[in-house]
Amino acid sequence: MAARANPDRWKTVFRSDPTEEIVAAVAELWPERTATFHLYMELLWQSRAEDDKPVPAMEPVARTQLRARRANAAVLGEMTQLVDAEEQRRDQEDAEVLARVPGW
Repeated sequence: MAARANPDRWKTVFRSDPTEEIVAAVAELWPERTATFHLYMELLWQSRAEDDKPVPAMEPVARTQLRARRANAAVLGEMTQLVDAEEQRRDQEDAEVLARVPGW
């Protein structure tokens, strides 16, 4: 029982195996991550669920929304990088043009 009170038990042998639902949710939410990441996330998720601590919602709709938020963040990040690169390229181009203008 003392092991169950340890919030870090997911890092030890005194932990519960994750449910099939947790394993599926982790695989769905982090498909690009390593097997080690998946294992640790599953064990942490299971421990937190047992301790009534916050965990991601398990309903398929909620998982889809979480995946959508992550996908949106990735897309926004990629788009931001593309725009930043183009802006930097144009600024450099403008600076080169101005450098050729006498008096600038």
